[in-house]
Amino acid sequence: KAAELLTHASVANSKIGPKLREIVEASSYARADKFAESKDYTKAAKEYEKFATTAKSPELIAAAQYKAADNFEKIGDLPAAMRMHTLVVSKPNENAKIKVIQNDSRNALARLYTQTVQLEQAAKLFSSYAATNLKDPKAVNGFNNAAVLFDALNEYPAAQENYESYYKYTRNKDRNESFYLEAELLKRQNKMSLAMPLFEQYVNLGANREHIVKSAYAIATMNQKLGRIDKARIWYKKTVDIQKRFRKEGNEGVSFAAEARFKLAAEELAQLRALKFSASPKQQERVAKDILMFQNRYVKQEMGDVIRYDYGPMIVAALSSTGQMFEIIAYNFSKIPPGKDFSADDLANFKGLIGQKVSEYRKQALDAYKLSYDKSQTLEIYTEWTAMAHEALSNLDPTNYQKNSEFIMDTKQSVWSF
Repeated sequence: KAAELLTHASVANSKIGPKLREIVEASSYARADKFAESKDYTKAAKEYEKFATTAKSPELIAAAQYKAADNFEKIGDLPAAMRMHTLVVSKPNENAKIKVIQNDSRNALARLYTQTVQLEQAAKLFSSYAATNLKDPKAVNGFNNAAVLFDALNEYPAAQENYESYYKYTRNKDRNESFYLEAELLKRQNKMSLAMPLFEQYVNLGANREHIVKSAYAIATMNQKLGRIDKARIWYKKTVDIQKRFRKEGNEGVSFAAEARFKLAAEELAQLRALKFSASPKQQERVAKDILMFQNRYVKQEMGDVIRYDYGPMIVAALSSTGQMFEIIAYNFSKIPPGKDFSADDLANFKGLIGQKVSEYRKQALDAYKLSYDKSQTLEIYTEWTAMAHEALSNLDPTNYQKNSEFIMDTKQSVWSF
């Protein structure tokens, strides 16, 4: 009846007009609340929206728009929900109660933008929401949400700024993850000198064991790329040692430790290449012993350690590297010079013995490459080391392994990716 009375201008403009309007507003708002309580979200949303278009109180308008948005979301009408939340946040207001509603709408809108894959808008709103609620521990999480979204969008400066803000304002236990995430961001931009200190901070302060091992490995690989071989070696060793400490609690970081151990071991092949035979029988005997010692250590200890990690790509790499070792040994033996005073018969016997030794080592190389290639096929892992094994097999056994046969390289399992 109050609404009917207000249709008369004389009543609407009288002293009781404002009071009657309050009654009408209250009635409409209460009706919307009842629809919501009875889970008739469609009617509730429409009633709240209708109320917001006629109400005079800014507080009631903001509250109704927020509730309309909430009910539109419940019926799956996300565009309508986003439209209502946008109305809530669109007008700056100093009223404390309205500010609370606007913050809630800003956070809800960011979430809805994320759901509808409008990631840039979502990131901006998460960041804005956090910035206006620095004393609210939950709101500050918005910086992290924004950073992750900006990072995914390759908007690196904005992502970096939000990672740093999250670390500055949050008191969550995961705040040190910001070091790791920002370091990863910088590494993707090839800003290695800026990324490495953050990775190192994470190694010292981080909690995620996988990320700690990965950070140490990242520092090693970046030092290697920058030509800092000694530092790279130190950090590869740290990667192995850190992951070893974690083994009692889990298997996190095993792939990076396996790769680090492999790189430390594989560089020793340079020592093998440096072992050269002279024409001196005594020197030849000494070098032959050194080669045998190297062979045993490389197979059982160096590559054995790598294989014991039981990480597929590195098993393939270790077997291929073992093949490389046997090929180098075969080559070294093939270059042994004969004695200066050999007779024709001595020279023939010498060549026969050396030829037999070279054949034995080439056979061992062939066996190692076959193991590597077969393991790669069994595990469906195709990396640079698979390609190298296949190339070697096509040279050593061209009858069974064609040089130009095709196989798929699995870049997701690449030995060199991390």
